[in-house]
Amino acid sequence: MIHDAYGPNDEKETLCCLAVGFKQQNETYELVSWEAGFCYSDKITRKISCISSIERYCLKALTQELLYCKAQEIPVVTYRTMDIPALRLRFLYHRIPISLRGIRYICLQQIFQDHFLLQRRNHNYASVAEMAETMNINTTDATLTEIIYELYTRALPLLPTGVI
Repeated sequence: MIHDAYGPNDEKETLCCLAVGFKQQNETYELVSWEAGFCYSDKITRKISCISSIERYCLKALTQELLYCKAQEIPVVTYRTMDIPALRLRFLYHRIPISLRGIRYICLQQIFQDHFLLQRRNHNYASVAEMAETMNINTTDATLTEIIYELYTRALPLLPTGVI
């Protein structure tokens, strides 16, 4: 089921915070949900989400949002380093025709590892919630896209020019 929490937006969106939910089966990850928070200026102005037990349905719905980001030149911010490679693999598996070329991805987990002396805690580094706690971000009643946006906006001014 796809859900658009805010409706259409006439303002130029400048960022897409993407949280994806995978279910691990053996050595593969299957997409079961995603939420995209589109940002304008200093807030998330529009959210779209999809939850489905049918992975192909989730992927097809996400395709529309990624193509929108590509057409509007909106960077896509994810937290985990594995999210985009796992999505690519799932698009290949289901033979969904999409070109992800031209979409700018920003991976916060990699940025925190490279620029904030955060050591590897496990194979996936810190979770979004752990990172929010490390940065003293209140996660009560916050969605994953809101947490990703807060992590991004807090880290951005501290990064060297050209990192993002």
